Amino acid sequence: MTSEHRIPLNGRVLPARSLRILLALLASMLLLFVDGAPARASVPGTGTNPPVALTVPQPTGKHGVGVIKSHLVDTSRQDPWKPERQRELMVSVHYPAVKATQYPLSPWLSPGVVPVFEFLMALPGYLAIPTGSVDWAGARSHSRVAAPLDTTATSPKVVLFSTAQGTTRELNTVLIEDLASRGYIVVSIDHTYESAAVEFPNGRVETGLNHDRGPVTQKKSIDSRVADTRFVLNQLAAVSGTSNATLGNTALPTGLAGAINTTKVGMFGHVQGGYTTAETMYADSRIHAGINLDGVMAYGDGKGGNPYLPGKAAQHGLGERPMLLMGAGTQGTPTNHDHTSGSDQSWTDFWSVHHGWKRDLTLNETALDSYTDFSFFLPQINTTVPIAPAMIELFIGRVDPVLSMNTQRVYVRSFFDLALRNKQSDLLNGPSPQYPEIKFNY
Repeated sequence: MTSEHRIPLNGRVLPARSLRILLALLASMLLLFVDGAPARASVPGTGTNPPVALTVPQPTGKHGVGVIKSHLVDTSRQDPWKPERQRELMVSVHYPAVKATQYPLSPWLSPGVVPVFEFLMALPGYLAIPTGSVDWAGARSHSRVAAPLDTTATSPKVVLFSTAQGTTRELNTVLIEDLASRGYIVVSIDHTYESAAVEFPNGRVETGLNHDRGPVTQKKSIDSRVADTRFVLNQLAAVSGTSNATLGNTALPTGLAGAINTTKVGMFGHVQGGYTTAETMYADSRIHAGINLDGVMAYGDGKGGNPYLPGKAAQHGLGERPMLLMGAGTQGTPTNHDHTSGSDQSWTDFWSVHHGWKRDLTLNETALDSYTDFSFFLPQINTTVPIAPAMIELFIGRVDPVLSMNTQRVYVRSFFDLALRNKQSDLLNGPSPQYPEIKFNY
């Protein structure tokens, strides 16, 4: 089936026969909102079975994890999608924290995001998870809200994270919390009106717009995302080394601002967030190292009638700064996402012009959303609420999901340990018998 006969949703491609149903359902989604406030999520357990309770995988590091969420307003910039407004962002800051149980666990999904996410997951022809069958609102992360910084974490490094279009920053909690438990300060960014939903203070929710995949819109998107990321980095730099600082509207836990250092920052992102990582690195030398998780580095991919229009990183490389490409690996169509298979010209071009440290890894038998929290919650739901096997494979592939998540965490952590802490790892030198599911494309 050619791309002309399919449509994207949240980075996922659906058959064209779902188009009319999907558009009608998305239109009806407006009924969920009144004056910008989300409707209440459906009450779980209204059927014959109790709702599925979701368990977020435990981080693997020795530190506890703290989190604060901050509302940032860029008063110097109009919103690219709603120019009558100033650009507003929500970010989460996860950090190594003392294991203080008196601080509440943060919800996995923000309360205002839950009804939007539940609606999308219930779409027929998508995952079709019945409304009320999963306790989305009850799931808790392992991060304690505003818990004190763990001062035994020596010189924690700052790592930024950028989401894919149509998801939320909260759908990468597993990777983010794991890095924080290993002594990193991870700042994740929701790009407003590209994320499925963003909850702002006082319960205001801004839902995503239906962005087309044409080059003009995608170029506008990547330019906005780069500006968002640099603005966030500037906000972090403004509080770096201070005491009792406030980030946006949120007071930072004691010691956290003093631990923030923006002179040698890492960044990673998923799909468009991976592209954002590369383009922000090109624009801003403060970002020393990056990981692109399965993202095309072009605003025109040369497919489906679109021209091929590579980004600046794919045209010029990133100097001597280290970059890790991690692609999904499927058999048949589409082929593995790497620089050697011809599946993505932008990766091939980047590989030829980037002369710094680089690796191209494929996580075999995975799919696009293997690099998100879909890998933990789809199998948990499927044990009680059956999901079509073809849909599970479409989202997270055929790989064992626990193995997939553990492998991602190890390789993402090993890369940042090497690039930001100069901590050597044989894992990045070549194939490992401990992780045979990782293929090196070098």
